[in-house]
Amino acid sequence: MSKNDNNARVTARLLTIPETASALRMSRSSIYQLIRNKHLEVIKIGRSTRVPAAAVDEIVELFRKCNAAGVM
Repeated sequence: MSKNDNNARVTARLLTIPETASALRMSRSSIYQLIRNKHLEVIKIGRSTRVPAAAVDEIVELFRKCNAAGVM
């Protein structure tokens, strides 16, 4: 496996804020609100903010549980 393959795999697992918003069908400001409220994990790389793909899956699961409980 080449270095480029490794970089592509890592990049695919780390989403930008706009990519996260698109994946969740939410606005960028809603994503930032989730981050501020510590509901969405982020990784800072220099000045860049990235969201792990696993964190997106976790927030979807949280939304499902809240909806099932009638909280949201």
